[in-house]
Amino acid sequence: MTNKKLKISVCVITYNEEKNIQKCLESVIDWVDEIVVVDAYSTDNTLKIVEKYTSKIYQSKWEGFSQQKNFCLSKAQHKWILFLDADEYVTKELKKRTFEIFEREPDCDFYKIQRKEHFMNKWIRYGAWNPSWHIRLFKKENAYFTGEVHEYPVVKGKGGYIDEFFYHQSFQNLEDLLDKFNSYTTLDAQKKFNLGVKHKKYYMFFSGMAMFFKSYIVKKGYRDGLEGLLLAIIEGMYFLIRQAKLYYLWQKNKNLER
Repeated sequence: MTNKKLKISVCVITYNEEKNIQKCLESVIDWVDEIVVVDAYSTDNTLKIVEKYTSKIYQSKWEGFSQQKNFCLSKAQHKWILFLDADEYVTKELKKRTFEIFEREPDCDFYKIQRKEHFMNKWIRYGAWNPSWHIRLFKKENAYFTGEVHEYPVVKGKGGYIDEFFYHQSFQNLEDLLDKFNSYTTLDAQKKFNLGVKHKKYYMFFSGMAMFFKSYIVKKGYRDGLEGLLLAIIEGMYFLIRQAKLYYLWQKNKNLER
């Protein structure tokens, strides 16, 4: 492999990611031509770290995951985009495979890449998080992100798969997990409320139990040991808490209408 850089724009959005961002950017700095970072006014050392890797830094008030990512896309100059979250990083194998694809004109408009999930520094091989495939390498033209909590890119054209993977360290510790848990369930419940999804009391409890069973038994989360059990419990609780928040949104709405 030569020392040349691929004409790819790596896009990343950040907010207080000083624990993650260096590993993310370090994994791409030597082989992509452009790194674009959109920061939501971090209050930690995120920007100081980012400045070591790129000058293409933009700040934007937080208006949601999709909005931030679409703004980041708009600042990218190249035809091809590799979008990473701040807590993700590329492996050497994925770097090599990407070079192989770009040795010729890529025969797809977008590629799904396998993500290896980590929880509490352990590789999670089973449970509801697996398999984990995501569109991350794609043509910028006509691409956009949609969704609030589990946002994803919409890209037209022919798709392909890259078997090599990238890593995802989703939570640094239990405190980080609980913070995101609270934030994501609130956003998810609000999204359903805005769409007019009605709360069903029985669904609150049975959906949580069903998700635990799916993650721990059906998808063999028990094979990941204690971490697999914790994740299955968290997955079940996510559904229960989201529905509880949805219930109270409807209750609040009824009170306002009186």
